[in-house]
Amino acid sequence: VVRRYAARKPAAPLARFLPRLTELAAHHDDSTAGLYGFPAAWRKAAADPLMRAAQDEVSDELYYLPAMKLAGELGLARAFSRAALYEAAIQHGLGDDPDGLPAMAGRASAAAKPPAGGGDERAWLGEFLKVRLATLQHASDPATAAAWAESAGRAEAMLKIFDSGNMDLEGPLKVAPYGDSFTIP
Repeated sequence: VVRRYAARKPAAPLARFLPRLTELAAHHDDSTAGLYGFPAAWRKAAADPLMRAAQDEVSDELYYLPAMKLAGELGLARAFSRAALYEAAIQHGLGDDPDGLPAMAGRASAAAKPPAGGGDERAWLGEFLKVRLATLQHASDPATAAAWAESAGRAEAMLKIFDSGNMDLEGPLKVAPYGDSFTIP
């Protein structure tokens, strides 16, 4: 995101962090050393439409478009099915690990045929949401297990929407993923 934003606006406050961010990324290092002032620069950039556009583009490329491709391959047409895949792609990624979106979709497809295989979309989505919750509660990667278990409320909120029968996500939606109630218009 920073690289894309800086390419459009070389004088952006975030541009000065690119060498250090690139170095950290190359070493898969989560250190914050050498990033003094980064949060303030990010906050400033967040008000810039060019930064928001860069964020949207990267999100689309990494998560949205691959999730929608998978939804198409599975024959999923309903808004809730597609939103569930997108939301899972963001948290779980699209890699080939057992906790990734493709693996979860595969486990759901083993339990209920997807529409592309002659199955019922609602039945498939119900299985996918159960698989997602189980994956969050029992992640195979010890590095993500604790954080994902804490985020199970996201999947539980989606299961409540599913139980309501609102496959088209017609608003308002009322959810309480962590005990706090939210209304999505």
